[in-house]
Amino acid sequence: MIGREVDAALIDTAVRAALGQLTPGQCAWHIKVPAGRYRRDDAASRPRVGVPVGRDCMKTHVIVNGEAHDRDVGPRLLLSDFIRQALGLTGTNVGCEYGVCGSCTVLLDGEPVRSCITLAVQVDGRRLTTVEGLTNGEDLHALQRAFTACHGLQCGFCTPGFLMTLLPVYNRAKHLEADEIREVISGNLCRCTGYQQIVEAVRLALNGAAALAESPTDDG
Repeated sequence: MIGREVDAALIDTAVRAALGQLTPGQCAWHIKVPAGRYRRDDAASRPRVGVPVGRDCMKTHVIVNGEAHDRDVGPRLLLSDFIRQALGLTGTNVGCEYGVCGSCTVLLDGEPVRSCITLAVQVDGRRLTTVEGLTNGEDLHALQRAFTACHGLQCGFCTPGFLMTLLPVYNRAKHLEADEIREVISGNLCRCTGYQQIVEAVRLALNGAAALAESPTDDG
């Protein structure tokens, strides 16, 4: 898909990615966007949570980080805007706004999706996990501790997306080689670290998870 114009097939692939039907590696696109067609300031014209959108509002029920939320949601409201504005969960960052960079990644029913190309109404009746759901009180998740220990972040803007992409992999508690880790994170872009520290952080976290899963249980 390198260098492709935005067309119907590309949009179909984006929708499949948003619904979690593609692996993160398959979402690593480099899209040639026609000049002048899409601009970041177009976001100002999108319906915002606090602004009435008329009779088209849809009642939406979603479980976010274990907590139930009921909202009247406009049909064109993006999930990323819903998360950040309606719910106040600003850990989910918005970067490219067309599903390429991975900064806005969250989990929908346990699978990574791009919240910037997913509509809020699509999560009705489903479970959503954002980066805020990783911590247990003051205790950081093992992935967060590993990123800290290995200096896997600098500015940190892309980090929430990496963490949410990696969480399902971590939960499988399986050893991965460096090439396999790079494939997992290939749909997430970072402009700071050069990726090597991120790979080391993932390896540290996954090795710990795998060791924990393989250790014999204490029957008392």
